[in-house]
Amino acid sequence: MKTCAILQPHFLPWIGYFEMIERVDLFVFLDDVQYEDRGWQNRNRIRRTRFSHEKKWLTVPIRRKDVRQTLLANVKIAKEENWFQYHENSLNETYRYSPFFDIYIERII
Repeated sequence: MKTCAILQPHFLPWIGYFEMIERVDLFVFLDDVQYEDRGWQNRNRIRRTRFSHEKKWLTVPIRRKDVRQTLLANVKIAKEENWFQYHENSLNETYRYSPFFDIYIERII
C-alpha cells in the first residue's frame, strides 16, 4: 500500500514534520491555500537565550500587499529587511553549544 501525506509548508517545522516526510511514499506541499497571517508559515519560536525557557519569534517578513487574498505559493518575502542576519545570530547565540549544532546549522542557514 502506498502512503501519502499532505501538509502546508512551515518555517522551521517541528521534527514530526520531517518524520512524516520520511515515512510516506508521496509527500505533497499544500501551498495552493490562502496565506495565514500570523501563522506558522513564515514564523516560528525559539528559546530566547541558551538557558531560558522563554521564547522569541523568528519571522520571515513578507510583502503585505493583498496578503489576505494571496495563496501561500504566491507570497513574496520582503527583501528590504535584514531578517536573515538576525535569524542566524539568534540561532547561533542560543544553540551553538547544543549537540550536533555544527551539522544542522549548515542545513538551516
